[in-house]
Amino acid sequence: MKPRHLLITEARYAFLAESLSDILDTRYVPYKELRLEDLAWADSWVGTRPPISPAASNIRWFHAGTVGVDLFHPLFQDLAASGSRLTHTVGTMPHRIGEFVVATVLAHVRELGRYKTKERDAEWSPGEDETLMDMRAVIVGTGRIGSATARLLRPFVGRVDGLSRSGRAREDFDVVRSLDDPGDLLEKADIVVVVLPKTPETVDVIDSDVFGQMSEAIFVNVGRGVTVDHDALRAALDAGQVSHAILDVFEVEPLPAGDWRWEHPAVDVFPHTSGRLRSSDVEDDFRAAYAAIVAGQDVPGQIDLTGWY
Repeated sequence: MKPRHLLITEARYAFLAESLSDILDTRYVPYKELRLEDLAWADSWVGTRPPISPAASNIRWFHAGTVGVDLFHPLFQDLAASGSRLTHTVGTMPHRIGEFVVATVLAHVRELGRYKTKERDAEWSPGEDETLMDMRAVIVGTGRIGSATARLLRPFVGRVDGLSRSGRAREDFDVVRSLDDPGDLLEKADIVVVVLPKTPETVDVIDSDVFGQMSEAIFVNVGRGVTVDHDALRAALDAGQVSHAILDVFEVEPLPAGDWRWEHPAVDVFPHTSGRLRSSDVEDDFRAAYAAIVAGQDVPGQIDLTGWY
């Protein structure tokens, strides 16, 4: 079915009502002002929080304006039963997250923060001149974001291995193993980067057993905060299994002011900024999905409703 009527219910995507009007009839209606008429009119929708179940509307194509689709998980059964389609926005996020990982790991290893402090004090204080050159990196999650991160990190390190649910080989990694059977990858890792999505299976999957296999690793999380057991992370920092943590995502956001991670000397806290999508990413990916649907081709960014992403 060729989409014809696009409904937009969130202000952040209101610009699409005009920019996509060349390919569909569009209508921006704030969620609180939705009428039954709007839900009957629309056959497609774009946003972050689905306004209604497909069973209660004529919408059969939902496009998420984000990479993560965990807010849609409660609707997966209804989406599948109604023959609906769910796509999501990836855009430039994989590259941007990879840039963030490279930048923050380099800044830590090359002690850029310490130099900045010394600069303010007008103190000339050369450091140890550490390098990533011979380090081993392990990326947990080998999809588009993990693969982009591997490609960007590779020129700086000795090797890049991956851990995933399946353990299936990927071209951007030297070796990929299952997270359930990591062999010695975590034991030998100098850098561990987590890029996992939120699913029922990934909540607290990075736990004390995983941290227990590390030794003085630099730990980075740019996936979802709930994938890490943060009590286990704190214990791993205290035990020296993790030497430093770079955290861009948290189980509660914004991170509360009294949280221990703000004050811990071996933790860098960032405000979920590693891979912020641009407006053009949402429009470009929507257009690409629309063109594929109309042409009857494989749709880029389509979510597998039998899985979680």
